[in-house]
Amino acid sequence: MVTQLERTPAALLEALENGEIAAGGASGFGHREHLAVAWELVGRERLGHAIERMAAALRRVVTVLGAPEKYNETLTWTWMVVVAERRAEAPEGEDFAGFLARNGDLLDPRATLATYYAPAELDGAVARSRFVLPRRGGRPWLSARRRSGRRSGRRSARRRSGRPGRRRSQPRSGRPRERS
Repeated sequence: MVTQLERTPAALLEALENGEIAAGGASGFGHREHLAVAWELVGRERLGHAIERMAAALRRVVTVLGAPEKYNETLTWTWMVVVAERRAEAPEGEDFAGFLARNGDLLDPRATLATYYAPAELDGAVARSRFVLPRRGGRPWLSARRRSGRRSGRRSARRRSGRPGRRRSQPRSGRPRERS
């Protein structure tokens, strides 16, 4: 019998999606295997679709196992995004073993998640039912300019330079819109 650790990421994904993992009681399907499936999915799909597939497969597993409360939407999204970000930085043709060698920190889920979330945030009902943005260290998804109250972006730069911005009532050509 082949153990989960001996399977390729593609074989793990197939076993997860076809119900084989759930039928086996999910034994041997730990954090490393979750990472392998995430790695495989983000290599095959756009990130949004990869997240949808992973979420659907994990929900099926916990439902079959009679523990739907174990599913956590925030954990699923966070790990998928982290794996996608790290995979995008990978050298061409890197396999999963190389990915893990280069990103060994991902094998410690508590330390990795502590970068983004306080433990209490992840254990809540809200985080389990829908994705919650990270709040650790302030709001990392906002640029320093926006946090300080200064506006950023092309439109604001145009205003600071004294050049007038395009009015909403005018099309890009500068001519007033014709009304019918």
